[in-house]
Amino acid sequence: MKAKHFKKLRKQLKWYDVDTTYGLFGDFKGDSWHTVLAKNPKQACYRLQKRGIGRNLTVGSISKEMWARFRVKLTESSNHWRNISYFG
Repeated sequence: MKAKHFKKLRKQLKWYDVDTTYGLFGDFKGDSWHTVLAKNPKQACYRLQKRGIGRNLTVGSISKEMWARFRVKLTESSNHWRNISYFG
C-alpha cells in the first residue's frame, strides 16, 4: 500500500477509552479503561468484546449472554499506554 492510503486510514481512526462493568446491575469502577483505535464508538466496543474483554466469566465462555455494559469516551491521544489494544 502507498503512503496516501495509510494517511487516509489514519484520518478515519480515533482514540476511544472504553470501560466495562459486569452483571445486570453492575457499577463502573472507572479504573478499567482500555484505549482502542476505532472508527466509531460502536466499533470500539465491538473490538473489546471480540477479544474477550467485558465478558462475564461467571456465565461461561460458551454462552452468548453478555451482561457487560460499555462506556465509551473520545480521547485526544492514548494516555493509558499500558492498556492500548492494537487489534483489528
